[in-house]
Amino acid sequence: FGHIWVGSARGLAQWDGARWSSVVPRIEEEGRTARELRELNVWEITRDRRDRLWLATRNAGAVSFDPATQRWTQILPE
Repeated sequence: FGHIWVGSARGLAQWDGARWSSVVPRIEEEGRTARELRELNVWEITRDRRDRLWLATRNAGAVSFDPATQRWTQILPE
């Protein structure tokens, strides 16, 4: 663990104990160009047993993020 994750109207941020960093999601879909979701407007965050983050957002539906692989997956569209 060791990190604090914070969601806001500006997206997702991470505190590592020394500094803040913004995390910009890059959604990759098979056969399509990757797209960035810059304005997630995160309402809720939860973490599962495999340390993936699950985000409820206003602008992008449900999104998961695996910090270990830096992989984003959009689960439910708007």
